[in-house]
This record gives sequence, C-alpha cells and structure tokens, in this order.
Amino acid sequence: MTLTTTTFSESDKFNSTNWVSWRRLTHTTAVSKEAFGYLDGSIKQPSILPADGAPLTEILWDLETPSSKE
Repeated sequence: MTLTTTTFSESDKFNSTNWVSWRRLTHTTAVSKEAFGYLDGSIKQPSILPADGAPLTEILWDLETPSSKE
C-alpha cells in the first residue's frame, strides 16, 4: 500500500483573500480522498477520548484503514 499526502502549494493555501478558489480546491481534494464527510458533518467526531487525557495525535486522512479514533 502506498500512502500519499496532499500538500497545497503556497499559492493555494488560504490567505483570507482567496476564499472561493481555496474552498473549491479543499472540496475537490476532500471528495477525491473520500473525506468530505468530515467537512459536511456526516462523519461525526468520536465521543471517546483517550483514557489518559492525552490529546489525539494527528491522523493522516488518506489511510485506508482508519482507527477508532478517526
């Protein structure tokens, strides 16, 4: 399995003046990664936090086998 991450170029990053193009790029990227449910709220945030109170670690959004934390 090959994992790839998406990194936006400097010109594609949100800078408070490029809302329309940034929104379109973010939407397209999320749909292509099958992650749009995180943006539209159809995939809910888990209610269970780690027992030790530690913050959740960063999770790559293109993993093919997400954990229960995702």
